[in-house]
Amino acid sequence: MEDLPVALNTGQDELINSWFEDLQNQYPVANSLEDELKNQTKEIISILLMVLSRMEEPDETESSTYMRSWANQTARFYLKNHLPLIMFFTHMKLMNQHLLMGTDQCYKKPLKGLLDQLFHLSIEEYSREEANLLSLYKARVKELHVEQYSVLGKMAASMAHELRNPLFAMEGFLKLIRKETKENTAVQRYIQVILEEYSYLYRQINQFLSFSKKKLLEERWNYHSIRQLVTEVSRFVEPRCLDEKIIFTIKIDLEEDEKLYCQKENMKQVFLNLFSNGIDAVTFSDQEKRKIHLHVKKSRNHYIFSFENNGPTIPEENIGKIFDPFFSTKKDGFGIGLSTSRNIIEKHNGNLVCHSNEQRTSFLITLPI
Repeated sequence: MEDLPVALNTGQDELINSWFEDLQNQYPVANSLEDELKNQTKEIISILLMVLSRMEEPDETESSTYMRSWANQTARFYLKNHLPLIMFFTHMKLMNQHLLMGTDQCYKKPLKGLLDQLFHLSIEEYSREEANLLSLYKARVKELHVEQYSVLGKMAASMAHELRNPLFAMEGFLKLIRKETKENTAVQRYIQVILEEYSYLYRQINQFLSFSKKKLLEERWNYHSIRQLVTEVSRFVEPRCLDEKIIFTIKIDLEEDEKLYCQKENMKQVFLNLFSNGIDAVTFSDQEKRKIHLHVKKSRNHYIFSFENNGPTIPEENIGKIFDPFFSTKKDGFGIGLSTSRNIIEKHNGNLVCHSNEQRTSFLITLPI
């Protein structure tokens, strides 16, 4: 040990204090972690001394193992304390500088080689640990979503039990009344309106039921005309837009016979949800002309449905939350419409995302052809 670099052998405390002073000048947060950071540096100095003392009979595997272990512990320490990555780089850079400055000339070259190796190992371990943390975070988010879906599924099953039979009875009697009053056109119109409202209520209940494992209705898959799907949904939207003086437009850039393989009623439910959200949004808009618009087009192997409105901008911090169950910014919202919609779209191997700025808010559905 007598031939080792003087600074590394006898001047460690002075070297470490000098290194730490430079680090805390750039990152004051280091003050609260002084003991841990200094102990880490003492540990790596001990490892470097051990490796340098065996230069005549080096064991590269052993030295690499020791340095990787230190790099892993240091990376974990930085991530655990939520310290910035740039501070981690600065930590390593300053440590390398101070160790080399305090080392005899004959040891600079081998020490620099070890420090370069240590730096690369540290970056590898930081990246590995960061990826592990991200994986754990995603798994936890998924677990929380499963718990939320489970709670909502139980609510849906309970609601189905309480509401299904009365609704079926209402529909049955309405159809009987319609049959018995065929000659009365006024009554026929009223019954038709009631049946349409019944259908709307039934779809709203199915929003809850779509979360339940025991669904009330498992719809068949088939090819359906895209134009017909849009037309059928727009019939429910147009009266409300007229009543609230909202400009409602649709543009379909497709061939007449373009068809989508889907569960028809579920897909109509998604469209209706997005139209309804657009109407709700522009209701609170300061725009002189309140608008909602649907643009349907084809791009390579996908259909793209863009539901747009000129209502208020959705804050950036809410963009990532609006598809979560129970999250709603509406006063009387359940927070299930968008969550249900994304659930249905993903079941169709598609994607539903939101973009919002001062000009417009867009909900984009991408579905395979």
